[in-house]
Amino acid sequence: MRRLADMLLLLILLRGLLYVDGTTGNLTCHNDYLLEMVCSWESTEHTNCSKDFTVSFGDCESSTACLPSTQEQEEMPAPLCRCRKEVPFFATSVHCNVTVYSEGHILTSRIIDPFKTVKPNPPRNLTAEKQEYQKIKLSWTTEYTTSIIEKKLEFQVMWWMKNPEEQYRYSTVMNGAVNLRIQEVLNPGQYFAKVRSRMSNGIWSEWSNESNWSIDDTSHEDDFLFIAIPLSCFAVLTLIVICHVCFKKLKKKHWEMIPNPSKSQLAKKIFSTHTARSGSSGKGWTSDREELCVEVLQVTNKPDTTLSIQLLCHLYLVSNRWIHRCKKSAVWV
Repeated sequence: MRRLADMLLLLILLRGLLYVDGTTGNLTCHNDYLLEMVCSWESTEHTNCSKDFTVSFGDCESSTACLPSTQEQEEMPAPLCRCRKEVPFFATSVHCNVTVYSEGHILTSRIIDPFKTVKPNPPRNLTAEKQEYQKIKLSWTTEYTTSIIEKKLEFQVMWWMKNPEEQYRYSTVMNGAVNLRIQEVLNPGQYFAKVRSRMSNGIWSEWSNESNWSIDDTSHEDDFLFIAIPLSCFAVLTLIVICHVCFKKLKKKHWEMIPNPSKSQLAKKIFSTHTARSGSSGKGWTSDREELCVEVLQVTNKPDTTLSIQLLCHLYLVSNRWIHRCKKSAVWV
């Protein structure tokens, strides 16, 4: 009878040890710093998590117990027990005492600091916007626009080309910024991107939904511009040279045929004579010009008299007569 009791006690201890081995050291918890905390641990192969365990969250604004669920793991022999608990309030000063029970016995207990175990919800609304010169701007949103962790978030953007040989490329965005400009020159093709977030050295969130965009083949346009721009410059320079040559020829042919009073020997003689005469007689410049024009008009039959001098003198005499008439009219008035 005593041997039977010892055997039963040994079986109970072994069972307890199995539970302890399945939980101690493997209990991990994280939260989204909004509404939910998740704790999980590895269990034995034939464990029913919802029947064999209960979890409490003491000092974490949540007094009710949580019944974990069993979650199968890929390439792992034992399932994973996971417990999700809604927490109405998170703060940097609040700590949670997470305790796992089995049949009323404490299997493991751990104090969790929610601020240091944040696993953010994945970013949302990831979009790709085309900009100048085939550049791409990726933008997204988060659920933490009013939270104290908004500026503490770090984002990792993964983007790649739809090509089996193309490698994934990663970019990091700090200080809560929610956009990324891809400055790299992208080859034509289809591209995809997704983004995740974490607090500094914290737990990465799940990846966001993928966004995609396409880069058109503009090589033909670039080749056209590469050829068209030098040709245009050459054509403009050629046109300038042609215009200059034509202008010089026209000037030589027509411009030099226009009579030039300064080259008339008669004009020089008359002007020099009247200049000397006006200086010696004391006549005014106006009366001297009248005499000069009269003399020029009297010698129009001379071949040296240019048409331009005759026209100037005619205009001067006519205008001078109108001025005298206006002065007389003003005196009578």
